[in-house]
Amino acid sequence: MAVSEVGNQRNLADAVQEMCRRWPELLEAAAQDSPVFVLAAGWRSGSTLLQRMLMPSCMMWGEPYGHSCMLQSMADPLRCMTSDWPEPHFFYDEAKVAVTLRSDEPNTRATGSPPDTGARTKLAADEAGANLDLTTEDATCGGGDVGGIVTAERDGYSTAGLVTTERDGYSTAGLVTTERDGYLTERLVANLYPSVKSLVEAHRAYFETLFVKPARDAGAERWGFKEVRLSADYAYYLKLLYPNNKFLFLIRNPYDAYRSWAARRNADWKWFYRWPDQPVTARLFGRLWSELAGSFVAEAERLDAHVVRYEDLKAGQYDAIETYLGFSLNRDAAKVRPNDGPKPIEVIPHAELAELGDEMHGLAESLGYAVPMTNASRLGQDSTADDLEAGSRPSLRSSDELDAARCVVLVPVGGSIVPACEEA
Repeated sequence: MAVSEVGNQRNLADAVQEMCRRWPELLEAAAQDSPVFVLAAGWRSGSTLLQRMLMPSCMMWGEPYGHSCMLQSMADPLRCMTSDWPEPHFFYDEAKVAVTLRSDEPNTRATGSPPDTGARTKLAADEAGANLDLTTEDATCGGGDVGGIVTAERDGYSTAGLVTTERDGYSTAGLVTTERDGYLTERLVANLYPSVKSLVEAHRAYFETLFVKPARDAGAERWGFKEVRLSADYAYYLKLLYPNNKFLFLIRNPYDAYRSWAARRNADWKWFYRWPDQPVTARLFGRLWSELAGSFVAEAERLDAHVVRYEDLKAGQYDAIETYLGFSLNRDAAKVRPNDGPKPIEVIPHAELAELGDEMHGLAESLGYAVPMTNASRLGQDSTADDLEAGSRPSLRSSDELDAARCVVLVPVGGSIVPACEEA
């Protein structure tokens, strides 16, 4: 599918916000790790240079399993989370489950007034501090038989556990055994979900197994990854899992990036939007750059992300990045230029420049990247017009001069791009 055909219209940002509102325990159980995520605006954006400069301080995985769309496929289902779905009664751990209290001290007597139905008890074993409602239809309030039915109202429970009741001076210990047959077989359970907390913990466990443990095994204290096809909308998903993370949003002159990409395409490198049946075109290249770069500028402040201009990185402007990260970049890595395919093409064919799209041209201009031609009106000429040379590129404004108000704000959509290497 093409970028415009992806049906995910609800932002992950909205979904994550609603999840945290409905289930605040997600924030209380957040991971304390601080990974570094480099999200770059498309192919040939310079993300590999930044990746190498972050190592060995960070183990920076590079576009892991990119054309499988793994990360997008993990995040996209969460778009469904709304204020009314999933419905509360869908959750197993929000239902009332009957358990039986059997006392070890059957003759213990209460010293105060008889307990009311619904008196509170406290779990004193696996889930200390969880609350239970005690109903006394089978109990003798003043002492004697202290057996009764208790109803569990807590986020988690086990099939057996030790309970200590505390009510009106009454105290006894008892064994709790779960009676769940009726709960599971005598009510409609077509929708029976684990908790959202468990869902988020499962997502985080996936990251821990795939990224964190191999990084630790390699001796790295920090970890992260770089990606070239995730918009800022996906950053909200990453921030849900790791709220203490660091985001570096990388933007490069799209015309320079395209000339670099086109050279590899001309050398018969295979590029796909989504493997195996969606090859990358100039139009898709332009639309993706617009989506990613626009989202980075629009959402950086809200996500506490740092926007990096590739041109500043190449010019050795590292201080702001290091201050944001709290550790030093590997500046020696910037002096090394690994062999990375053919040199960029010198000329962008007129038809391809037009195919990149007005949306990209407008956003690029707002960021200080001029269309590589002397007369912009020539974009409307027939495709048989002479090819347009990149020529001398305009001097770029610094990051401090970025006028975000002029940027096109785009609605992020899901999707996946198959990358190759990243530096021009």
